[in-house]
Amino acid sequence: SRSAQHLLKEVEEELGWMYETLHTDGKTKGRINYTVWSEVFSCPECAGEVVFVEEALDQGTKKTRSQFDCPHCSASLNKANLQRSFETLVDPASRAAWRRIRLRPVLINYEADNSRHEKQPDAHDLDVVDRIAGLPFPADVPTNGFPIDEMYHGSRLAPKGFTNVHHMFLPRAAHALAAMWRRAHATDDARTRNMLLFFVEQAIWNMSVLNAFRPTGYSQNSQWFKGVYYVPSQHSDCSPWYVLDGKLKRLAKAFKPMPSQRCMAAVTTGDCGNIPIPDNSVDY
Repeated sequence: SRSAQHLLKEVEEELGWMYETLHTDGKTKGRINYTVWSEVFSCPECAGEVVFVEEALDQGTKKTRSQFDCPHCSASLNKANLQRSFETLVDPASRAAWRRIRLRPVLINYEADNSRHEKQPDAHDLDVVDRIAGLPFPADVPTNGFPIDEMYHGSRLAPKGFTNVHHMFLPRAAHALAAMWRRAHATDDARTRNMLLFFVEQAIWNMSVLNAFRPTGYSQNSQWFKGVYYVPSQHSDCSPWYVLDGKLKRLAKAFKPMPSQRCMAAVTTGDCGNIPIPDNSVDY
C-alpha cells in the first residue's frame, strides 16, 4: 500500500492542478472529487438548448424527472422527445474531425477546509478544462477502434460518436490514467508492479464516460451499467484519489500470501489429460 500511496502522490504532484478548483470564497483552493457532465439536447419545439442535468434533475429530491419543461418555450419534454445534439471536435489521437454528442460540465463536488462542497463550474474551472483538452494526448492510452458491428452494444456507442477506446475517457481522465499506468509499469519489482497495475485497473471503468452520475448514491464509484456499453446523459468524472484512496488498505490485504500447510495444497497448470497430482486428491 505504501507503493500505491507513493504513486498517487507523484500523480498529484504532476497533475494535481487539473483537479484544483476555487472554493466559493474565491481564495481557498479545493481538490475536486468529481465533476458532473451533462449531455446537451435540443428542444423539438423551439430547437433551444436543453442541458439535461440542469432541467431534468429535481434539486429537492435529487431524482431525474420523467417530465420537465423547456427552459426557452416551456414545452413539455421527456427523454424520448428530446433531440440529440452533436458537436465536431478534433480527435485527440488521430487529429481528424470527430463528431460526438455534446457534453458540458455542470457541477463540481470538491474538498476544501476539511469538508465537502458543491458548486457550478466557474470561469477558472472551464479554463482548466480547455487547457487540458489542448495538451498532447498521452501515448499510453490505447486508441484501438471498437468492432462496432460485432458488439451487442455497438449500436449504443457509435451513434453517439464513441467508436474508439480513447473516446471513452475525457481528456483529464485520460491524462490521469496514463500517468498512473506509466508509473505502475516502471516499477522494478515484478510483484509490486503487478499489484500496482491491478490497483490502477480498478480506476479504468470508474474514470470512463460509462460511469453515470447518481445523485442519490452514497458514492459515485462503480456507477456504470454492468455488462453494458452505455454512455449515460449524466456522467460523473471522478478523480483518481476519489476512486482509489479507499482501496489502499484493501490492496495489501488482497495480495497477502495465503497460509497453507506443507504438502496439503498445490496450484498447477498443465495438460488436463496428464495432471500431476496423487490419486485420491481433490481436484477443483
